Amino acid sequence: MSITLLAYSQVGINTETPITALDINGDLRVATVPTNTSSQNVLVLGINNVVSQNTVANLMGSASGLKSFVRAAGGSSTSLISLATDILTAGWFQIAMPVEDFDINTDVTTRPNGDYDITTSEFTAPVTGLYEIFVQFKTSSVVSAAEVGVGIFKRNSGATEFTLVAEETFLSVNVSVLTIDLDVSPPTRKTQTLVQLNAGDTIIFGAKVPLVSVTLVGGTNTYFTINQVR
Repeated sequence: MSITLLAYSQVGINTETPITALDINGDLRVATVPTNTSSQNVLVLGINNVVSQNTVANLMGSASGLKSFVRAAGGSSTSLISLATDILTAGWFQIAMPVEDFDINTDVTTRPNGDYDITTSEFTAPVTGLYEIFVQFKTSSVVSAAEVGVGIFKRNSGATEFTLVAEETFLSVNVSVLTIDLDVSPPTRKTQTLVQLNAGDTIIFGAKVPLVSVTLVGGTNTYFTINQVR
């Protein structure tokens, strides 16, 4: 074993060129240390195997292995936003879901807004991976003899247009019996798919209805979930 002492107080063990205050080329054994149950700090190896202090929360928030899990829903009633010209498929309106149930990737320091923005109703993939996406809505107003559907739209990072990646659409039929309107087809639409997203890709949800004035039932009737599976 060799110990090297430099004039500017760098000590090297088994190395003649220490680059830190204490540079050990080999194993380090610590027999006993005091137990600390309150601290959330840990020592980690960084570039050039330099040991530094970090917090568990910060490491989990920045690690690519921390998967994204998001669920959000509409309020007491859910509004529709016109998708205008950035959607190539006509007749679709964006579903606004401002009530966030949970967003696991939210961190006060590293990701204050999480992966889902309740203002724009957009989900942005934090890392490249496979994401399982589910969405459901229920109409609260009568829609007769028109196609009604729900869809999942994706926009690639850096692009301006969304593309439809999954949908459930069928004709909504309503009949009148003795002045009473009866829905023949169910008012609920739902769809689910597995999508590969790159970091920065965006997901939104759309409703295919005849008019933007059609309202949706909020709460547990109109919601989405996104689970990163890989």
